[in-house]
This record gives sequence, C-alpha cells and structure tokens, in this order.
Amino acid sequence: MKQNILRKLMLIAVLLTGVNAFAHDFEAGGIYYKIISSSDKTVAVTYRGDSYNSYNKEYSGQVTIPESVTYNSNTYSVTSIGSFAFYNCSGLTNVTIPSSVTSIGDYAFNNCSGLTSVTIPNSVTSIGSSAFSGCSGLTSVTIPNSVTSIGDDAFYNCSGLTSVTIPNSVTSIGYSAFSGCSGLESIIVESGNTGYDSRDNCNAIIATLTNTLITGCKNTTIPNSVTSIGNYAFEDCSGLTSVSIPNSVTSIGNYAFDNCTSLKELRIEDGESTLSLGYNYYNYNTSGTGEGLFYDCPLETLYLGRNIKYTDYSSSYPYTSYPERYGYSAFYNTTTLKSVTIGKSVTSIGNYTFYGCSGLTSVVFNAENCTTMGSSTNPVFSGCTNLTSITIGDKVKNIPDYAFSNCSGLTSVTIGNSVTSIGSSAFKDCSSLTEVTLGSSVKEIDSEAFSGAKRLGKIYSLNPTPPTCTDEDVFYNVNKDKCRVYVPVGAGEDYKTTYVWWDFTYIVEDEKVTGVESTLTDNDVNVVVEKGNIIVNGAEDANIEVYSTNGLCVYNGTDTGIAVSAKGLYIVRVNGKSFKVIL
Repeated sequence: MKQNILRKLMLIAVLLTGVNAFAHDFEAGGIYYKIISSSDKTVAVTYRGDSYNSYNKEYSGQVTIPESVTYNSNTYSVTSIGSFAFYNCSGLTNVTIPSSVTSIGDYAFNNCSGLTSVTIPNSVTSIGSSAFSGCSGLTSVTIPNSVTSIGDDAFYNCSGLTSVTIPNSVTSIGYSAFSGCSGLESIIVESGNTGYDSRDNCNAIIATLTNTLITGCKNTTIPNSVTSIGNYAFEDCSGLTSVSIPNSVTSIGNYAFDNCTSLKELRIEDGESTLSLGYNYYNYNTSGTGEGLFYDCPLETLYLGRNIKYTDYSSSYPYTSYPERYGYSAFYNTTTLKSVTIGKSVTSIGNYTFYGCSGLTSVVFNAENCTTMGSSTNPVFSGCTNLTSITIGDKVKNIPDYAFSNCSGLTSVTIGNSVTSIGSSAFKDCSSLTEVTLGSSVKEIDSEAFSGAKRLGKIYSLNPTPPTCTDEDVFYNVNKDKCRVYVPVGAGEDYKTTYVWWDFTYIVEDEKVTGVESTLTDNDVNVVVEKGNIIVNGAEDANIEVYSTNGLCVYNGTDTGIAVSAKGLYIVRVNGKSFKVIL
C-alpha cells in the first residue's frame, strides 16, 4: 500500500509537469475540449481551466461525449479523453464514449466513485495509467477487442467490479492494473491472446512467455505451471482468504500480497527448489523499518514445504542483505500466526524467520534432513513466547543446531524414534521446559542442547544405550539433583557410568520406558507371541531385528518366526517401527 501510494504520487508529479498541455481551449455542450491538432481538426476531452484542480467536480450525472464538436466554425473530431479529464468527479454516474475516441488518458476518470456504467467503444486502443482508479461504484466494464495496452493501476480500487475479460488484442498490462478490486471473482483472458492467458480456469492473468502470474483475485487457483508471481499480483485483494503456492513457483515479487487483509491460510507446497521472496515495504535508509512479504496479512496457519530465501538487493541497498535484522523477512512479527508446519523437504530455515510471532502456539516439524536453523544470535523462533507445543515427525533424522532455542513457553517435547542426533543449543533457554522424551534412536546430543532449561524435571530416554553427550554443557543449568532420568529396564548402570549422564542423581529404570510403540500393529505389520516364539506377520522379506532391554541384538534377519533363549521383554524392529513383546 505504501509503495503503491508513493508510485501514484510520483506518476502524478510527472504528469503535472505538463499539466497545462491539457488546459481547455473551449467548451461546448457542457464539455471542455483541448485542441490536439488544428490541421487534423482533432480535440481531446479535458478538464475546465488551466489545471485539473482549477475547478471542482465540473462534470456530474450522465455525460454523452459526441464524435465531433464545432468551435469557431471549425468541426473537430473527438479522438481522445485527456489525462485528468474527469478527475475526482464523484458525481459523475454514466459516460458514453463515441467510436471516434482511440485513447483514454492517465487518471481520466480517477476517483469518479459515483460512476456505475461506462461504455468503451471498439475504437479505443489504449487505457492509461489509473484511468479508472478509484471508480468504486463501477460494477462492470467491457474492454473491447481493439485495446492493446492497459496502464498501471488502470482499474485500481474498483471495489465493485466482479468480473474482467481481457480480449485477445491486449499485448501490455501494467502493474496493479486490477489491484484493490476486492469484489473481483472472475478473471478471463480470451483464447487467442498471444501474450497472456488464464490457463486451467485459474481466475488470474498469466504472462504466457514467462509463466508469471501478474494479476489474481480472491478465487484464484495458482496453476502448477506458473514459475513466478509478479510484483503487486494480489495487492489489496481483501477478499483473499487462503492461497497455495505450487512447487513450480520459484519467486514471488515485491508487494505481491500487500494489504491482503483477510489472508489467513498460506500453504507453500513441498518441493526441492528454493522459493525466492521479495518484500512488502522497505525503508532504504533506515534499518529495522521494513515489512515482510506477508506483513499486512493476518495469517493464522502456515505450511512451509521448502526452503525460502530473499531477493538480494544489497548491491543497491546494503541493508537488504540482512532481512532478519532489518524487518522484512516474510513472517517477521506476524502476531496472528497460530500454527506452523515445516514440511519434509525443508533443509534450511533462516535467521529470525518467525521472529516476534507472539501468537504462535504450535509447530509440527517434519523436515527429514534439515541441517540449518537460525543461529546463536538469531534464533528462528525468537519472541514466540506462547509457543507451547512442538511435534517432531516420525521421519525426522536430526534436530539442527539452535532449532528451537529461546522458546520460553515450551513445556514439553517428544523426540521421535527416528531422530539420531540433537544439535547444539537446539532447545537452549527453553526456560519453561519441564519434560523431555528422547527417542530410542537418539545417539548424540550436542553442546548446550538443553542448556538453560531450569525447570526440567523429567527426562525419558528410550535408548537402552546412553546417547553420547558431546560436552558437559548439554544440560547446563539443569538441576541434576532433582531432575529424574527414566531409562529402559537393565540400562540404569550404563547411564550411571556414562559421561554427563553420571551427573544426574536419580536415574530410574522403568519398564514403561522401552523405546517402542504400545501397540503391536502398524498397518500391515503384526507382531505376536506364539508358543514362546516371536511371530512377525506381514513383513515377508523385510529385515527384522530383535533386541533385549539392555540393547543386545539377539536376532537380525528375515525369518518371521523367531525363537529366543530366555523369557523377558524384547524390542522388535521392522520397517523402521518398534514393537514391544513379553515372553
């Protein structure tokens, strides 16, 4: 919005430098004219006086522009509607334009809020910038097949407009041509247009050659063939409530979702390619005053399916090379955001990505091979003071360094059985954390992973083999005289004699801590005990491992009927899942 206003003001300033060019020469029938060519006998409809604001609202009601007009015994053909001709004439309700007119100038009907009907003849070839901008009462407009160009902001803020059809003659559409048309439900580009299309009934305008979506509406579905979303594409689209970005899209331009005040759900589909994001507003001279791409959007739910990065303007504007520091990272201070799901393909999450998202309460982390999340000074979830729930997906292999550091509202976390390592400072300064469950596959916990978790009172470690702690600061500032560590039966002595774990006063063997699922069924796999043998059904040709509670592997093979030598509790692992059986 800010950028659009600035752009408009700059355009007006440029136009005003030649504003006298359209000062009226004569009046006839209540309409003011400017002689364009004395030799060709052509005139343009214009405003009264030397400047567009010399008089106030000189046109009102219904205006019918004639094809020709006589002045001083000369007959002139009316060939254009000049810039600012009907500017701010809010009392104007209806205009009939003759077939002699070939162009509609910049700001010609700007802010004619009472205008409900306009007929553009098949002679018009160009519609100027902001020509109908602010015509909020305009409910329909027919763009004839003669028009080749539509200027910037041509129909900006025509909030009553419900449908637009772009004829196949149009070869140029400017920025924000239909931005702010909050009532727009249907956008169609006629077949045969070589420059634009609305493929797959997407309700959008797409630049065919570049596969760039340049204009959308509240009913737009972005096709999977689109590779970029252009600047201002959904600007001021207040009716847009949800949007899904397909994995074909590799870039989203600046101000693309500026002022989308109803956008609550955003889904960035899973994909391998990195998505490059522009920004919403940036103060080029002052740090910390920018706005991220979704700054004006009251997002509540987000699915982040792939890596994101920010368009680099640092060669021109040095501050922009640090989006996390200067306020224009995509979700910076999105206080309405409640839930975030990180998809399986994400491998990196940048500094301060969710900085200041104080309304965020839950995160589902499904990134299977994420290696980078923020840094020690720029945590991903810094300022997310109400984040109380983190769910780690069952295929996640590692928790990156600093992943959830500074999540001061987090009270408990369960690390699934697929996770093998927990990175440095992963849960550092999670000061409200009281309970942690470490999955059966966790083998290594890096420096300061749980440092500063002062309220931590229970640790459930499901691996019979104590995970390796890389240094003594893994549980720094955790009260080891009060915090109890629960381990599988038979594993107590190993924990008591292992580096860092030996610092805990209370290490308790618990038969409920097995690192296995409570059920013996997982989809087609079923594990039962028959006549003293372990029987695995539905796992033909699968590798099967059987462990005792002290971590000793007593069987490794493909037999589905397994005999063991002693009674007791065993852990059966099949297809990445674990099951508990008692003989």
